[in-house]
Amino acid sequence: MRTFLSLLAVASCVPGLALAATPATWAKCKKPDASFKSFLPRFTDDKAFRGTRMVLPLVARAGDNVTTPATIEFWTRTHIQALKGPLVYSRAELKKKGLVQNIEMLQDDYGYAEVFQGQPEGDAIKLFYGFRRHDGCWFLEEFNDLSE
Repeated sequence: MRTFLSLLAVASCVPGLALAATPATWAKCKKPDASFKSFLPRFTDDKAFRGTRMVLPLVARAGDNVTTPATIEFWTRTHIQALKGPLVYSRAELKKKGLVQNIEMLQDDYGYAEVFQGQPEGDAIKLFYGFRRHDGCWFLEEFNDLSE
């Protein structure tokens, strides 16, 4: 499992990477989530809700360091809102594009989950999301784009 602090330590070793000056912020949630499986559809389908359930700055990784150089950035809300495509696909968008969504790992005891969105075969779209439970609520803490 990766935590934000361990990512800061790793990121500090990457030449040329500017680290965010502020620590990660967790929004307050009004009502704890019943489960990750009930949280995930609301997170993917409700853009307003999604905006309240991200750790900022969001750790954003791209590239696999094999076929494409790896990068690590820290995205603010402004950066996320300026993205040309969606940060996460809704269930309707997944269906329309023929993509799948799988919960790759759910460690409820540790309050951690990883989700994959992409093509069942091929590498064109491969997106991974890392979530962490904080005060009973799930938050997106990391985005990893391994698309080619």
